[in-house]
Amino acid sequence: GHSGLVLCVAFSPDGNLVATGSDDYTVRLWDMRLRRPIATLLGHDNSVSRLAFHPQATHLASGDNAGTCRIWDLTRTRARVLRAHQSFVYDIAIGATQQLVASASWDNTVRVWNSRSGRLQSTFSIDGEELLSVAISRDEKLVAGASRNGRLRVWDVATGMVRKGFKLSETDDKTGTPAYYADNFGLAFCPSDQHLAG
Repeated sequence: GHSGLVLCVAFSPDGNLVATGSDDYTVRLWDMRLRRPIATLLGHDNSVSRLAFHPQATHLASGDNAGTCRIWDLTRTRARVLRAHQSFVYDIAIGATQQLVASASWDNTVRVWNSRSGRLQSTFSIDGEELLSVAISRDEKLVAGASRNGRLRVWDVATGMVRKGFKLSETDDKTGTPAYYADNFGLAFCPSDQHLAG
């Protein structure tokens, strides 16, 4: 197992693999049928904070507390490195065709990358708020992000335009603070991309 605390866990869509990220700076892959680790992925220089499998479990995206993202090819256990953010990665998503990776960070940005070339395609923000959740539509045309204060945006990846905006929380009139925080908030597009759950 890990030599430090496990900070994040992700199951592959078929349930055969589990990935764990730790403050020992490693990602470990576990075979659920054999109930044992099968690979240790090395290369992060800080605690691994978030993981996401590709739908076919051929690739794994990981983000760390230094703002770096990696896209692991699990057939070769090699990674493409994305120097993504100025603060830690709070959420990460990998697209259905492996073309896009999106990450949300406490540096107040959602960044969208071409996973094959490593090129930054888009940077989005919500009025300077910390962004804690991200999702990619199945057709990879839309990216959604949610802020710490419960605001959500859906952006068009090609144009950068906001397609939809929502307020997921209200402000407490007595204290002036948000009544809702997105610390553990998750986002997911439905298979038809017509709806977004959060």
